[in-house]
Amino acid sequence: MPARPFERRGRPHPHQSVAFSAPEGRGDRSIHAAARRRRAAARRTDRGRQQVHRGLNYADHAAEANLPLPSEPILFQKAITSLSGGPNDDVLPKGSKKSDWEVELGMVIGTRASYVERGDALTLPATAS
Repeated sequence: MPARPFERRGRPHPHQSVAFSAPEGRGDRSIHAAARRRRAAARRTDRGRQQVHRGLNYADHAAEANLPLPSEPILFQKAITSLSGGPNDDVLPKGSKKSDWEVELGMVIGTRASYVERGDALTLPATAS
């Protein structure tokens, strides 16, 4: 099944124009700067084709799922089309009775890397949103 675009107000909404929400300061200057950052972040999402996530990364997540803490990280992938940003209206499938949400921190890694030392890890991200 091919990936479907986001829907916004009942119409297809391509991920290239998704805006990311973040707390903003007061005044026109900060609002315009925040809008520029969101547009730049949305452009950067089009470069990657992969999202890698880590599951049960907090003890309370494991407890909530009634699972023991893993001894090694649980990694899984999500489609790039799963990105969503506010203040968009999310359209739920017909017949949905319940939805779930989760806030994630996304980082765009700006360089190819393997076996990175802990002290060097924060030199790699190109951006975070």
